[in-house]
Amino acid sequence: MAFALVTGLGCFSQPSFKEIHSALEQGELGVAKKLLQDRISENPEDAIATAYLGDIAGFEKDWDTAISLNKSLTEKYPDRIGYNFKYGAVLGMKALSVSKLQSVIYVSDIKTYLEKTVELDQEHVEARRILVELYVKLPGILGGSITKAKNYANEL
Repeated sequence: MAFALVTGLGCFSQPSFKEIHSALEQGELGVAKKLLQDRISENPEDAIATAYLGDIAGFEKDWDTAISLNKSLTEKYPDRIGYNFKYGAVLGMKALSVSKLQSVIYVSDIKTYLEKTVELDQEHVEARRILVELYVKLPGILGGSITKAKNYANEL
């Protein structure tokens, strides 16, 4: 009954974030996704709803969708710390889910968006940790660098 009421309300007005948060708190990702998609269909520029959909896609390990959504946010808001971090991190997760050969195409963008995060937020610990690991694990020919890894580690 509650689901029908929430779904029915979505047909007549933009779903509220209270409804969306409630669905997320109850673990109803499908309901939350539908509410977010309804919200975006009424307002395609809704960055917050887009970010939530990207988070859900990441949680579901739907890396391609998460990449697409987060990329759109970084294109619209290039100086937002969270969007740059999430995009770089999701690219990293996609790279980990494919073969080493396929992952090479993601390395440059991962570094770009995580380094942009660090540039925008001098205190961003998570981005620095990922960059340390990335620079240590990458072979030099692909941009790995112990020196860069040490620099980021020292900033931690």
